[in-house]
Amino acid sequence: LRAQVDVATYSADVLSQQNQIDTSRVALLKYMGVSQDSEISFSDVLEFLPMRPIFERAVEIASGLRPDLRQAHLTARSSEEAVKIARSAFFPAVSAMLEQDWSDTTNRTSFRRNRWGAGLGASMDFGIDKFGNLEEAKAEARKSHIDILNREEDMLHEIRQQMNTLANAEEVVRALEV
Repeated sequence: LRAQVDVATYSADVLSQQNQIDTSRVALLKYMGVSQDSEISFSDVLEFLPMRPIFERAVEIASGLRPDLRQAHLTARSSEEAVKIARSAFFPAVSAMLEQDWSDTTNRTSFRRNRWGAGLGASMDFGIDKFGNLEEAKAEARKSHIDILNREEDMLHEIRQQMNTLANAEEVVRALEV
């Protein structure tokens, strides 16, 4: 009875592995961009070569290649520049104006026919009312730096997961070789 149960269990495992082979074959054909009706035949021996990536090197490579991390760094730099722009509003701004007016009067009773006028003005703005803009820019910069940290943590998590997957696959291959 125990042997029959083991045979039934192994039969179910064989069926599960055959289904996984078929699923992997379909995924490979789809990835290659060929018809699902295509046949696969190996032209060479499939040899297992263990891969031992170094975690620090994998992180270094991923840091330079991940577009989401690059985008986060660009956003952070942009928000830091926005803080600088918001700070610049607090520097006094001086404006000067010169106005000239030349007119010809058509009033015949006037003693002066031509009239000339000039005006001069200056103003200074201290930007005290722009404090809210500065705080908003600082908050956006902090948010973008937190986003970088989150993306780096996600990257580290994904790299660790993939390295563990590689280690597990290596153990499965060793077990199958035995």
